[in-house]
Amino acid sequence: MTEENEVTFEENTAYILFNYSVKREDLKELADSIIDNSTLSEQTILYELQILKIISTGVSINYLIKTPEAKNKISEYYWKYILDFSASVTEATKEYSNVELNYFDVIKEKLDFYLKELNQNKSAAEPASVIGPSFAHQCGDDSDTFAVMAGAKLFKSVIGGLSKFFEKEGLV
Repeated sequence: MTEENEVTFEENTAYILFNYSVKREDLKELADSIIDNSTLSEQTILYELQILKIISTGVSINYLIKTPEAKNKISEYYWKYILDFSASVTEATKEYSNVELNYFDVIKEKLDFYLKELNQNKSAAEPASVIGPSFAHQCGDDSDTFAVMAGAKLFKSVIGGLSKFFEKEGLV
């Protein structure tokens, strides 16, 4: 927060994006729609969908917002919120399952993976056609068509929804 708890437009926007990215209701619906036909467990699908949603939101900030100053500030606040959220996930994981896991590092590693895949497939008709198979790979089954479709659908949904949001907010 800024001085005297005055929240800037950029900080508020980042907070809205953070809350959107960690909201799970839509992920549960998407997982439920494919679980009967997928070789993967619901837990795996939900875990990977959550990470992909966080990453897709962060990528949307940098890809869709045109004003450099707004883009940089919103991105900085957004990733700070994700860092704080990750710390609590890391702590809860250690406390309840006695597993050492740095959730923010997991997000960073998966972000690097998705960006590498996108960079290696620049000729793809659209990014979702790269993200879908990459998502299935992250889930552990490259050949799971339903995981491919779920990853592509989530990515397109996030980009499309945030494009409208950013336009409404005057950021594009």
